[in-house]
Amino acid sequence: MLPFLFVGSAFFVIPKFLMIYQEMFAGGLALPWLTQMIVDVPRFIWLLVACVLAVLNVISVSKSSNGGLLCFSVLIMFLLSGAVVVALFLPVVSGGIIKQLPPSDSVPVAQ
Repeated sequence: MLPFLFVGSAFFVIPKFLMIYQEMFAGGLALPWLTQMIVDVPRFIWLLVACVLAVLNVISVSKSSNGGLLCFSVLIMFLLSGAVVVALFLPVVSGGIIKQLPPSDSVPVAQ
């Protein structure tokens, strides 16, 4: 199941973020290197990685004595997914929306 979520993020989430960043950074501001690297990876590479991880999961589940392979593939999926999440939100934090927010004392607080 996890490899299919991984493919979903590559095929649907990354292009949506790319469209947002193209609008947000229309003035020529460059994306951070990690974000640029994630965006530049072709879709078929994400599909290939997900298929390899799915095969590793199927092999490890079919051989009940091979729990290390399952742990390895799940660890790789979580590390890659974490890198994608960090890369996609990095432009928002480092140079975009967060720096343009007003100071916190100007936001009214309900009492």
